[in-house]
Amino acid sequence: MKLNKYILNLTVLIILLATACELNKTNSKDIIDVNIKLSNATNNYLSIYRIEPKSSILMDSALATETKINFKISPYQSPDIYLLRISSNKSLMFIAKKGQSINIELNPNTSPLQYNIYNSFSSNLIKENNNIINTAVKEFDSIYSNYRSSETNLNTLRIKTDSSLKAIQEHLYFNLKRNIKSHPSDLSSIIGLYSRFANSFIFNLKADSSLFYLISDSCYAKYPNNKHSITLKNTINISKENSTNIDIKEHLLDKGNVFKDLCMLRSDENKYCIYDNTAKYKIIYIWRSKDKAFWDYNPILKKIYNKYNRKTLDIIGISAERDKLNWLNYCTMERLNWINLIARPSQLNDINPKGIFPRIYVLNKDFEIIAKDPNINDIEKIIKI
Repeated sequence: MKLNKYILNLTVLIILLATACELNKTNSKDIIDVNIKLSNATNNYLSIYRIEPKSSILMDSALATETKINFKISPYQSPDIYLLRISSNKSLMFIAKKGQSINIELNPNTSPLQYNIYNSFSSNLIKENNNIINTAVKEFDSIYSNYRSSETNLNTLRIKTDSSLKAIQEHLYFNLKRNIKSHPSDLSSIIGLYSRFANSFIFNLKADSSLFYLISDSCYAKYPNNKHSITLKNTINISKENSTNIDIKEHLLDKGNVFKDLCMLRSDENKYCIYDNTAKYKIIYIWRSKDKAFWDYNPILKKIYNKYNRKTLDIIGISAERDKLNWLNYCTMERLNWINLIARPSQLNDINPKGIFPRIYVLNKDFEIIAKDPNINDIEKIIKI
């Protein structure tokens, strides 16, 4: 009995060892081999992170005391997006698949970082996109530097400079968009969608919805189980739902509907409700001081406001400003003597779902909308006083 039990235990142990060896053999085939060759040793830590949709996870790091460093990465999914951090302000992204061997050559002293990646088509697409952005940044900095140092008439130079900077941004936008669209099913295109120029995103889900839809559909069809393609698809689905809700809210603000009663705070901290207004006609004016269009609206509305008494016509200015002190000072300096209110984000969402600034609604005595987004110069014709 004891001998049989010993043989049974030994057999189980052999099976477990064989299974473990087979698993190790399988896993070793999946390992991503990253070979890095530096132009010079830096004595800095090189770190590799796996990029998650909303975070990053440190995979490995090594002190760059030599010019050649090797990382072996156990992949979570294939393909996946990784970031190689060289220093606090220098890094590069690459895309790798299971079992792939990738070679990276780089000069850590250059800015922007100069590097080459071999055996990874997707990684080189990322580099192409970065080169497009870096070229635009270099041109932008050059023009702005000339503007700062020039002794030419400032007004003339400002117009010329603004035009040149706008042309650079447009060129960047179209070049990057064309590059991303040419490889819609590659994960590099998802990274491209979220590219930045200075502090702003180059693409916008609302304005560039067709581009986002193309990349999302293509990547999800090719990689239905990939976190990045799933996250992008979910983001777009939520955006579509929000867009539907926005359309419903906008429809409720169409001509012929009754404007919603909202209570907000005036500049004197007293609460004011829109339905408290008894004027025959009301102009609801949604604005924020940083929008240049407001500067054009302001003198026209002041002229209309001063022309009629408050029983006939009144203006209710609803501001989206976050800085209350700045708002109070602005209203005082610009002599905006009409009713000035600050809206909470949820209130602003109800009366300006599309986020259009500035925006005007004209209401009659019963708070019925008789005009939505009219031409500022046609307001007096609309109210027919």
